[in-house]
Amino acid sequence: MNVNTHTTYPDFVADVERHAWDEMSQGERQKVLDAADYVRAEYPDEQLSLGLIGTVLTFGG
Repeated sequence: MNVNTHTTYPDFVADVERHAWDEMSQGERQKVLDAADYVRAEYPDEQLSLGLIGTVLTFGG
């Protein structure tokens, strides 16, 4: 397995979510990045994660 040790991940991508992030297209990543601030503001008591952002994008905020 070839692991890229130079990849920088957003602060909300947990170690267990890195594979999912790596598999996303650039467009999908941009949607997640664009939504991150909105999700932080709308759900301040929730721990921001790739899963939470994905849920909000899928079902709406």
